[in-house]
Amino acid sequence: MCVLRNAPSAGRPWKVAIGIPGATLTHHLNAMERAGLLTRQRQPDNRRVHRVELTASGLELFLACREAAVAFDRKLRQQVDPERLSDFADVLDQLRRNVAPDYCPSANASGPPAPGRPRTRPTGSTSSSSAAVHRAALTSG
Repeated sequence: MCVLRNAPSAGRPWKVAIGIPGATLTHHLNAMERAGLLTRQRQPDNRRVHRVELTASGLELFLACREAAVAFDRKLRQQVDPERLSDFADVLDQLRRNVAPDYCPSANASGPPAPGRPRTRPTGSTSSSSAAVHRAALTSG
């Protein structure tokens, strides 16, 4: 999805969004470039920033994978009440927050809670954009 948004990047926004180390991201981008799925160009004004674009075959593969993922998601969630899915997303969010500082640095993007104070949020809201993405994926039809 980051590539589809076509935003130049030095890697950090992608690493945070995907939740992987920079070397791993570079490894996967190199492999995808060798396979002809994307192209990378350095920005002339800042050589640390690359513009990454999907090739026609990269877009074709992405669309096929997305279609398969959506079909699987529909099958997975059939006959499960949307409210139960939302409650499940709340539990997953809490589990992620419980371990975020130690195991998932990108999952705690909004920063740690004040010392001695648990992270809280109103029912139905999310504590980070990644939680919102997970909730949308769980509750979309």
